[in-house]
Amino acid sequence: MALVKCKECGSEVSSEAKVCLKCGAKPQGGIGILAKLVMGVIGLLILGSVFGRSPSTGTRDARTTPTENSSLASVAPAKVYSEKERATALAKMSVKTDKVEGDKWYRDRSTSESIDRNAFYIYAGEKESQVWLRFVVRYSSSDWIFFDRIIVNADGDTFEFSAPSTQQHVGDGYVSEWLDVSVDDASYRLINAVAHSKKATIRLKGRQFDKDREITASEKKAILNVLEAYRVLGGKTF
Repeated sequence: MALVKCKECGSEVSSEAKVCLKCGAKPQGGIGILAKLVMGVIGLLILGSVFGRSPSTGTRDARTTPTENSSLASVAPAKVYSEKERATALAKMSVKTDKVEGDKWYRDRSTSESIDRNAFYIYAGEKESQVWLRFVVRYSSSDWIFFDRIIVNADGDTFEFSAPSTQQHVGDGYVSEWLDVSVDDASYRLINAVAHSKKATIRLKGRQFDKDREITASEKKAILNVLEAYRVLGGKTF
């Protein structure tokens, strides 16, 4: 409620009074119901425009567009392989099934498991719809080097990989040392670079001596074949 001047006698009168108590005239001023409604709507629109903006940039509220928020961005769906593509990829694999634990192991047919040979390869495992990759580097010769680090140069790019937990074996006239570990992001980058390289040289750094050799074209092809089989089995993309 507010006091306004009467337009006839100038006396102060309530804005809600129907007539001036002094002269009987209708009081001046007062905001009508319609005007109040209009002003209320305008106020709500102003508030909406203010709070609908991001505090610092004035852009749209990220909640209205999920893809503008990296944590809500949609993940690209995995490629769907046809039965023919799946069969072609898996035909390149030798498959062994662990009869006790049920694991299946996929290796390229050209890959030798003999521990008396140098090797650089990957293989895939599968169990209950879970698929994973493992990475093997093996050294075999007449003398130990006890390697604990791997350095690979692939077309000029150098990668280093720690190998603190190698295994050893003494054979008839030879010794073997090898690393067999799960593939992670770092080892995947190394493996992928080797598989697509024109020339890749691996150095096994030992306690006193190093051993260098060039990774063969057959080893690179085998890696690509296993990666293809891994994908058709539903393996994740690194």
